Amino acid sequence: MEVGNTLNNGLAGIHAGRQGLAQNSFDIARAPVAAQNGEPDVVVDALIESKQNLTQVQASARVVQAASDTIGSIIDITV
Repeated sequence: MEVGNTLNNGLAGIHAGRQGLAQNSFDIARAPVAAQNGEPDVVVDALIESKQNLTQVQASARVVQAASDTIGSIIDITV
């Protein structure tokens, strides 16, 4: 796998995790309205998913860091 693809995959993972966290925040904020409408408790699910999304962002950031370090090493070797 190319370093550029790895970097792009890491950035895509960060983006997806951040979008998930935004959705989780929205779900938590609308929980009182959902409860009034008889919808199931969405807060617990949103909190669990937010932890999963946070883990995704952290893991993807490590991928980006590793790709960045690799690019830096390649530049150092070729210069």
